[in-house]
Amino acid sequence: MPSILIAIALILASLVSPPSVAEKSYDNTVVVHVERGHGSGVLFSRGDQTFVWTVGHVADCHMNDDGTFREFTIRQGDKRGTARAIRVGDSYIEQDIALLQVTSGNIAGDAHFYRAFNEIKLGQQVVHCGTPFYPRLNERLILYGRISHVGRMFSFRDQPIPRELDQCNVSAYPGCSGGPVFDAKTGGIIGLMSIGGNPCLTAIVPTRAIYEWAKKHDCLWAFDPEVPMPSSITPWRSDALERLIRQRDTSAIDDRWGSKPEPEPEPEPEPTPAPEQGVDLSPGGEIIELPVIWDRSVGRYHLRKRTGDFFKRSVVT
Repeated sequence: MPSILIAIALILASLVSPPSVAEKSYDNTVVVHVERGHGSGVLFSRGDQTFVWTVGHVADCHMNDDGTFREFTIRQGDKRGTARAIRVGDSYIEQDIALLQVTSGNIAGDAHFYRAFNEIKLGQQVVHCGTPFYPRLNERLILYGRISHVGRMFSFRDQPIPRELDQCNVSAYPGCSGGPVFDAKTGGIIGLMSIGGNPCLTAIVPTRAIYEWAKKHDCLWAFDPEVPMPSSITPWRSDALERLIRQRDTSAIDDRWGSKPEPEPEPEPEPTPAPEQGVDLSPGGEIIELPVIWDRSVGRYHLRKRTGDFFKRSVVT
């Protein structure tokens, strides 16, 4: 008789048990379609507002030549929707992070970030969900792994400031970028997939970096459900001068590596030409050098020159 009661209790418990971390990972992961490809992302909802956390190099692939972003297509299984970019990190000089806002479609999620993000342990078991290679064949695959390194410094494409990423032994390939990596026990997000490859070359943007980035870019309300939502959400604005200042600020490199570079000599000021020479000295004609922009023709970040008034109009729409 006791064995029968135990069996009945186990059956009832299985019927009312909450979904597993793998199931929640699957339900909260989306495919982010961009020009000539796709990435992955994770859903975070606040009331009737839903946001998608992904990585900056996925959003960069959907940027127009004038610095604005096209509308993103988001897919969650059979559900389709659209989203706009509201925050995009410049992965060349800061963290590889982007935040989108769902604008249409019945898409929502209940993912949450890992609270103890400063206490990530080596060997901690993780669950990753992403869409490698072909969305029709591999949409939202679940992969298991463990944290293999915490706080590795990465620098690619001559980045002036190295980024601190965590590594895990999960295989991730093109299309997994931006996909969430969850703690296998609590289901909290501990990072976003940033660098993929074989298990020895996989790195994630850790949640502790996402938290600092969200504070810096005034979007902590899309990270912490206890932070009040703003009355209106202003999209990210491309500010050339601010980005130029960030690129020239090498204090982060000095702090990380303990060395200060030799100061460069200040260039001698060029003489101001007379107006009759026909040189345009108006703000609209001033040449400003953008530290970096994604060039789809060559598939890398590099410097470009644009006029000053161009950046004043460069607003995410």
